[in-house]
Amino acid sequence: MAALEAGDPAIALAEAEVLVQRRPVPAEYLSLLAIAQARAGQAERAALTIQIAGQRGWREPLAQESVLRLALAAGDKPEAARRYAALMLHSAASNDVLQELGEQVLDEAGGPGRQTMIDIVSAAERWQSRFLRRGQVVIKPDAFAEIIAGSVAQGKAFDCPALEQAVRALARRDQEAARSLAPTIENCRRN
Repeated sequence: MAALEAGDPAIALAEAEVLVQRRPVPAEYLSLLAIAQARAGQAERAALTIQIAGQRGWREPLAQESVLRLALAAGDKPEAARRYAALMLHSAASNDVLQELGEQVLDEAGGPGRQTMIDIVSAAERWQSRFLRRGQVVIKPDAFAEIIAGSVAQGKAFDCPALEQAVRALARRDQEAARSLAPTIENCRRN
């Protein structure tokens, strides 16, 4: 990182290659190597390296963001949504980046990006409260409401107080989107 920040791509590339040779599995090292390759003018190698890092490191935010952007460029919204969900779970991912990327991934009502997010959220076992807290901040209100309603339709049982809190926060951004979740809240209270 110091060599990258100092603007010496040749040294950065050599040091990143040594890191990957010593420990080839961690995605963080592959991400560093991809950055060094890109700065050293090796764009094709960098693209391949960041894809490998993205496959290995679902919790490595740089790799996930890069693969997400590649998926968007290729028009693969389901893959972009999977990477978006992984990125959303990482606290190092900024809300600004998530908002920007979410607008692209989840832009189409009923589209493949939103449907993939519905599938992910409805199958999630442990992170629904994090999705509720962060999603209502970074995802467009209509997309967030659609993902919640779709997940419930697929059998997801959210924690009612957490869901109610998320919908109250959503109402501050968009009353209509929050109102669309009123039946979901009522159903949650009954069950």
